[in-house]
Amino acid sequence: ANQVGELWRIIVLQMPEEDEARIYFNPEILKTSGKREVEEGCLSLPGYRGIVNRSVWIKFQGLDHSDQIVNFELREKYGLTAEAVVAQIKSAPPSEAGNKASVVA
Repeated sequence: ANQVGELWRIIVLQMPEEDEARIYFNPEILKTSGKREVEEGCLSLPGYRGIVNRSVWIKFQGLDHSDQIVNFELREKYGLTAEAVVAQIKSAPPSEAGNKASVVA
């Protein structure tokens, strides 16, 4: 939300079996496991794709809508879920609070 002067990382997840999306503020990658090469693109660079290494399992935490810290684990159960979350956390602008999305995932 740096467009409005608030430096927060925000990700929205909608799991296949859930009706409602989850919103996490200032998500932080705590632990990762496994690696696989995947091809990724970026909406900021249309048409550009590259091979990157992504984790097949991650544990992260963030604040939910009620300002509670939530820990969450994702694995490759849903195909690209873990790697998509890592990509979103790493691509979101950093927060003023020193959010650590620096784990190589």
